[in-house]
Amino acid sequence: MNHVYVDCLALRLLATDTFHRAPRRIDVGRLYALVGGEQSDIGRAALYGVRPPEHDSIWEMARRLRFEVTVEVGIETHLESTIAADILTDSYELLDVGRDVITLVAGSAAYLPMLKKLRVRGAMVTVAFWNHGSAGALPMTASFVSLDDHIEELLAPG
Repeated sequence: MNHVYVDCLALRLLATDTFHRAPRRIDVGRLYALVGGEQSDIGRAALYGVRPPEHDSIWEMARRLRFEVTVEVGIETHLESTIAADILTDSYELLDVGRDVITLVAGSAAYLPMLKKLRVRGAMVTVAFWNHGSAGALPMTASFVSLDDHIEELLAPG
């Protein structure tokens, strides 16, 4: 099983640096297909972030694709702490260590302590993120998916 956790706020904030201009919206359905694999292989899929504008379809897409939607209002909220706590809890309650994979779509150094603890336990972890936002996490992961290499397929149409 693959347990997928997406830090939507970090994904959007660092997309500006990746695109070197105002970013186009990342399509969650396309992101899910890239990092989640077959839907039958998903143990849990959670999308975290601040509430986007009303015209953004990201939340409806997350529900339709069976992402758990956790809405944290305000940029000052601590999404990284919430995501790390959920991943660690799930690693004890849901994960079959050594068989299941945790996929984290984020790149903050704030995740390093969690990644180290997961690695000590023998958990397989994949980090997917922009190249410039993830270098510190690479040695702690089982594999890395560069979102930079998939920009065109991740962008929403339009």
